[in-house]
Order: sequence, then C-alpha cells, then structure tokens
Amino acid sequence: MIVELRDEAGRILARQIHAIETTELNLELAFEVSRPPLPAQLSVRTLDAYGRTQALNSVELTLLSEGPATIVPGSEQAHITLSQPVDGQSVPANLIAVSGTTYVAGTRPLSIQLITREGRVLAAREVYPQGELSRPAIFETVLAVSISEPTWVQIAVSAPGRNNAGPAHFTAVEVLLEP
Repeated sequence: MIVELRDEAGRILARQIHAIETTELNLELAFEVSRPPLPAQLSVRTLDAYGRTQALNSVELTLLSEGPATIVPGSEQAHITLSQPVDGQSVPANLIAVSGTTYVAGTRPLSIQLITREGRVLAAREVYPQGELSRPAIFETVLAVSISEPTWVQIAVSAPGRNNAGPAHFTAVEVLLEP
C-alpha cells in the first residue's frame, strides 16, 4: 500500500509504503508547509501482482503550518462502482461495454482504460457521468479493441480530484478478452 500527500500542483509532500497487514491504517506523515493554507490530497493506493493500481481513494485537505489537526471523515458511500463487465468475466474483444455509477460528479470526465498485465494500454476513453450530485451518476461507454489471442486486461476507471491533476478515486476489474 502506498500513502501519498500531494499539493495542488501534484508535488509529493510525503510518501510511505506499507505492507498490508490489517484493514485498519494508523500512521503519521511528516511534511512541511511553505505557505499556509495549502490545498492538498491524501491518497491510499494498492497495487496488484502486476504493479498496476488495484484500488485508490483519496480525500482533499487543507494543510496548515500550525494548530491542532482536525480531520472530517469522508463519505461512506463508494465513489466509483463498475457494474459491467464483472471481475474474471470472459468478454469478446471487438466491442467492450463498460458501465457503472459514481458519486464523483462535476465538470471533469472519468478516465477508462484497458491495461494489459504488461502495462500496455489497449484502449482509453473519457466519459462524463450523467446524473445529479445527490444520487449516483451513471456512466457507460463502449471500447473497441482488436486482439489476436486471449488477453487478460484490467478495466480501470479513475476520477480526478477537485484541486489536483492526478486521480482521486479509482476502481478496476480484470477480464479475459477473447478474439
């Protein structure tokens, strides 16, 4: 698991790598703030056996140079959920339907990628979720890809943060593409 604290320009202020031993996380990140208040993003990322991001979630913060720390818990609801395809499913490669829901709404699109176990991106598309902020927004798209042999790919869906350039939320499934 990788825990990162980044400023709004994407610069890493603190980074720690931990082995996952329990479902709870309790750690301290040392950082310095050159000009308070500083918008930042705290993210927790896990990787799969192939070095690809497996899961990522983050929270937007405002860093202060002094004073007591106050942390407001985030929402308990899932930020991105894939409903199609399902993890481990065998899928015909010509046209791959991808759909799901997200509570991450706004004016910035979700990024959807098909990534091989070797890290090669076979297809990518941006899609704007349709819906209201109070309910999950729906997203759906079709990705076209041509392959000559069965290939395992990760269907990765990420949402950008409000203040940062990088992804703030991420979900993925792995499927077997059949020619």
